[in-house]
Amino acid sequence: LLIPSKDSISLKLDLPKSDKKSLLNIITTELEDSVAFDIENYFISFHESKEKDPKGLQKFQITLVPRDFIRSGLDLCKKAGIEPLLVSNVSAGLE
Repeated sequence: LLIPSKDSISLKLDLPKSDKKSLLNIITTELEDSVAFDIENYFISFHESKEKDPKGLQKFQITLVPRDFIRSGLDLCKKAGIEPLLVSNVSAGLE
């Protein structure tokens, strides 16, 4: 299932180095402080950028997609007899 860029929000965050286990909590906290809407209604995906940071921070590409949008897309696939193997957005492959 491919999510069009127009139906998602993408942003970059520079974060201190941390273990993968803590990343989602850190990213969630940063987003809550950065955006003017309730992120509970959004699916959050992230990946580390290949960009190097002179300050030693980790650079991340963050994508937010409304949960209702994903549910609707998956429901349409189910009605059509299609089982998506992957949910992705256009910008996910652009690094």
